[in-house]
Amino acid sequence: MSFVTPTQTLKQHIAQNKVFVASQPRCRFSRMAIKALNSVGAEGKYAVLELDESQQFSTEQWKGALMNYTGKTSVPQVWIAGKHIGSGSETVEHARSGKLEILLKKCGVLEPEKGSSESF
Repeated sequence: MSFVTPTQTLKQHIAQNKVFVASQPRCRFSRMAIKALNSVGAEGKYAVLELDESQQFSTEQWKGALMNYTGKTSVPQVWIAGKHIGSGSETVEHARSGKLEILLKKCGVLEPEKGSSESF
C-alpha cells in the first residue's frame, strides 16, 4: 500500500481543476481572491480546498505541501490551468488589470465575447 503525500495530493488538485484555490475560510486574503474570481464571472467555476476543513491532512501538512510546491505557506494560493498565479493580493491585481479574465478565457473557464477577435 502506498502513501500519498500532501504535496502529491496538491499537485493532483491543481492538475484536475482549471482553476484551483488553496484557501482558509477565515482568511481575508482568501476571501479577496474568491471575490476577484467571482468579479470576472468565474463564480462556481473553480475548486477550493479549505485547508482548515480538510479531513485528509492537517492544516500544517497542507502548508508544508504549499511550501514544497510554491515556496510559500501563506494562503490563498491560486492556480489557473496548472500555472501558479499567486496569492490573494496578486489575484486581485490580475482582476484589476484584466489579466485574470484573459487567463480564464484562455483556459476555457470563461467564454470569449461574441465577435471578439482575441487570440491566445
